[in-house]
Amino acid sequence: GTRVYAASSPDGRVYVFEGTAPARVLFDPAEKYIWALATDATGRLWVGAGDPAVIYRVAPDGSSTVVSHPAASHVVSLGTDGSGRMLAGTESPGRVYRFDAADRPFVLLDTALAEVRSISVDQAGVVYAAAIAKTDTAGDGGEMDDGVGRPTQREQHAQEGRLQQRCEAVFAQRSEQFQAELTA
Repeated sequence: GTRVYAASSPDGRVYVFEGTAPARVLFDPAEKYIWALATDATGRLWVGAGDPAVIYRVAPDGSSTVVSHPAASHVVSLGTDGSGRMLAGTESPGRVYRFDAADRPFVLLDTALAEVRSISVDQAGVVYAAAIAKTDTAGDGGEMDDGVGRPTQREQHAQEGRLQQRCEAVFAQRSEQFQAELTA
């Protein structure tokens, strides 16, 4: 049947929606944050978590296997390349890893930035990575302007909050559509 996965943070868990049944916890790792979910070419669920960074593969019954412990704080993005290999983006440092068929990681891109937030692949198989730099080096979460017109930490948090609200609204709408399709 059709499955929809959702993750929560902090105290991260992965939930699964199946048919018209209520959501249930599928996977409850020890890590505090779950940042990314993706399925590979065979339909296996991969989970990117953090604090510390770890990548899991989760079976339909909820059992899990640690695929990798990247040298990073968090795994914040997951995706697949044109050949179906899993890609993972990390934070602190911002890297893109590619996993071969035996789940061995290879550093595809080592940026000078703090975080690889998103990974996308076009139809030709070209991998694109969106990375960000940390702008608040004061560490106090206050108003720091680096002199080049980048938003302050407070402005970034406000933008992230608005983006999260939009994402939650889209998720709620899609969940309703999905439930309506299942019951139709």
